[in-house]
Amino acid sequence: MAVLSALRTFIEKSRGEQRDSFILGLPRLLDLTMPRVSVRKEEKGEARTRVLMIAVVALAFASTGCSLFGSHPSDAFMIDNFSKHRALFERLVAMSNIDKEIVRLTPDFTYPEKSPGLTADRWQEYRELFRLIGSRNGIARYEAELPGAVFVLYSDKGLVVGGSSKGYVYSVAPLEPLLETLDEPPADLQSNVKAYRSIEDGWYIFYSWDD
Repeated sequence: MAVLSALRTFIEKSRGEQRDSFILGLPRLLDLTMPRVSVRKEEKGEARTRVLMIAVVALAFASTGCSLFGSHPSDAFMIDNFSKHRALFERLVAMSNIDKEIVRLTPDFTYPEKSPGLTADRWQEYRELFRLIGSRNGIARYEAELPGAVFVLYSDKGLVVGGSSKGYVYSVAPLEPLLETLDEPPADLQSNVKAYRSIEDGWYIFYSWDD
């Protein structure tokens, strides 16, 4: 826990700096987290390796648009972003409805991995749309849960286990629970249950978390 706390402090103080600055600062991070008591050389080496592994994970998240700590964009910011780029969001939905067999599509991978209709040019068009709307996390479909809905994953916080997500979703069917704001999600929102705020015409902001 001390290692994670030190890593969090380091990342927050380094926010906004270039990746090179993060890497160059790793020795200082190691100094902060290494025990001050005398330990055997091999034990210290193992501890340094663990810290480096944590730092590498943090760096990987930073490079893919995910953040270990911090807050999601505000509702107002996301609604403004949607208003400015609505045509692009609608293009994403139209493309996903054609490629509906692809349940997860990001700039880097798809699931299923292979789809006959997803040519290199079409995947590049998806990437350009993601770039223009500001999403590095792509789109997802949850047909068993919400048939026909298209989720645009905009902001992820935390690790694979124990994090939260905020983004956009288009659905012809009404979604609930419907809240007035997602800036302060309700304390009683259960893990893996999505909450929504309506934008207009079938478009929503969503928020979910898991433990």
